[in-house]
Amino acid sequence: LAAAAPIAAVDPTSAPVATSPEPVLTLPQSPRPLASLPDAAASEDAGQAFALWLSRNESRLLSGITPSLQALLTRWPDTPVTAIEDCSDLPLVGLGCMDRQGNWQSIRQMNRPVLLKLFNHQGQSFPVAVLRLRGEQALISVGGDALEVPVAQLDQLWLGEYTLVWRLPPFRSAMVQAGDIRDPDKWLAEQMNQVLDRLAPELTPAAADILRKVSLREKVRWFQKHRGLIADGIAGEQTYIQINSVLRPDQVPFLIDPAP
Repeated sequence: LAAAAPIAAVDPTSAPVATSPEPVLTLPQSPRPLASLPDAAASEDAGQAFALWLSRNESRLLSGITPSLQALLTRWPDTPVTAIEDCSDLPLVGLGCMDRQGNWQSIRQMNRPVLLKLFNHQGQSFPVAVLRLRGEQALISVGGDALEVPVAQLDQLWLGEYTLVWRLPPFRSAMVQAGDIRDPDKWLAEQMNQVLDRLAPELTPAAADILRKVSLREKVRWFQKHRGLIADGIAGEQTYIQINSVLRPDQVPFLIDPAP
């Protein structure tokens, strides 16, 4: 990887190049938002900061998924980050990877930190962990080096591929805990009952009563529609993610902080 061409988000003539192994950009504890700068200056400043971040993290980013995946896992509570090298290790801690092709709308809907598959100008791909979204600003990180960058800067290197980490249901997890329901249908039925209890204040008493009496598939169909998913009544990864968002908001990290 030492001979790999530098990752660059902008033309190298427009961004300073580090001539010393020491960091060329010292970031504050809280990444500095760029929205307050005039538009042209903000765009130039953001492009240069992003190019410098990519340059100084080049070896880590091009070395494989491990550094970026471990950066992402710092957002997951009680996860032994250093024990994880790739997605195949995640079921051991009750997590999994979901690879998708999409856009920011689909990422926002799932509302979990993601790994974006970016490409440099030499066609080399590398993953970048997006830990938070605040409006059109994304917090990216690798190896403890964080930067807040406009989403538009990431879009220049992104073709829509991303990997999302999510909490596995107990029947798909390699981590066994006391009280887990290992039967998929029984587990899903219990989750739907809990969801109805949690969301009951949003329903009329008559609607809640009807939903408790319909089939499990109809309950799932209603929940999917409520969360903006394709309402086919078949529970899959996206439905499980939304169940966890409703029932376990303190056990999962949100890409966008939920409204109070």
